[in-house]
This record gives sequence, structure tokens and C-alpha cells, in this order.
Amino acid sequence: MHFTQTQQKAILFLVAIFTLVIAYHFTREIVYQPEPFDFSQFEEKFYARKDSIEKLLAEERTDDTPFDSQETSKPKIYQKTNTIVNINSASLDELTTLPRIGPVIARRIIDYRNQNGGFATIDDIKKVRGVGKKTYENLKDLISVE
Repeated sequence: MHFTQTQQKAILFLVAIFTLVIAYHFTREIVYQPEPFDFSQFEEKFYARKDSIEKLLAEERTDDTPFDSQETSKPKIYQKTNTIVNINSASLDELTTLPRIGPVIARRIIDYRNQNGGFATIDDIKKVRGVGKKTYENLKDLISVE
């Protein structure tokens, strides 16, 4: 394979540029070594925050209760319960105590019963958008229509 004189010059030019770029890169690494960054002030802030959080957590804990078993303080509407809830008369807060029912689906349940005159059977809750088979299986023993 023979290259024309113009092609030979172009290849030589590209090889020269490539060599210069590599030389520049290694020279820059040797000549301009970056100074190591001092993380000590960030570490001080981090450990100070960490220590203050651990102190707050230690104050909240009781000595006889391990940390992992403490209950978190959730808003009342998100604390789930196992009591029977009448879906024809329950408030939004009562509906949100049911498993897999948040405020949005609870609002849909209330809207559905207001528009349709209530639920005739507990199976009717599946007509509410967002209540599928899985949710119904979790609810069926916890809801009533009476």
C-alpha cells in the first residue's frame, strides 16, 4: 500500500500532534503536581455534626430500650391499625389507618361513596381507582359496610 506525498504529510502531522499531546500530559503531571487538598476543616465539621446528632439520639433514648426497637413518631393518620373500619362512614383520618391506603386513595373512597350513595358490599371498594386486588386482599378483613 502506497500513500501519496500529501497523505504521508497528513499522517506525519497527526503522529506529531499525538506525540506532543502525550508529552504535554506527562510533563504537566511531573511539573505541575497539584497540592494535596486539606480536608481537615470538612472533617471537623462532619465529626462535630455527627457527635451532636449522636448526643441528641442518646438523649431521646431510654436506657432500657435498645435504639432499634424505638418507635418513630409518625403522624396519626399514617399509623396503621387492625380495627374494622366502616368504609361508608369513616373519615379521611380513619381510612388512612388502613394498610396501603394513603390520603389520596382515602379521598377517592370518600368521593366514590358520596357520588354513588355508599358501598353495598366490601367488594365495591375495588371500583375505587387505586384499590386493586392486592390492596383489597389486605383490606377485606379490616373493612365493613355496616
